[in-house]
Amino acid sequence: MVAGGVLNLTSTGDYTGADHIAIAIECPAGANLQGAGITVWWGSSLASHLTLTDVVSGASFLLKNMGGSTVPVYGSQLMLQVVNPGSTAISCDQVTAYAVVH
Repeated sequence: MVAGGVLNLTSTGDYTGADHIAIAIECPAGANLQGAGITVWWGSSLASHLTLTDVVSGASFLLKNMGGSTVPVYGSQLMLQVVNPGSTAISCDQVTAYAVVH
């Protein structure tokens, strides 16, 4: 991801019935996510816009190049934004979102 950039990742899954979602990001060993983060946006088919509900800060990760968190589910539609406000580009291998739908 470019320096100062944002990458939008829109899920095609339906999270109706899930309580929490686990979100993780993994980058090569040389990457530094300490200044980056993931914003979590939720919506429903009844709403025309998504709403920002949570921020997963890279500063909270145990390792500089990977980490994650769990957040509550607030709707059926999910979008994750990987945000890099820094002046150095970041390359990551994987962003994962996992939830159990009842």
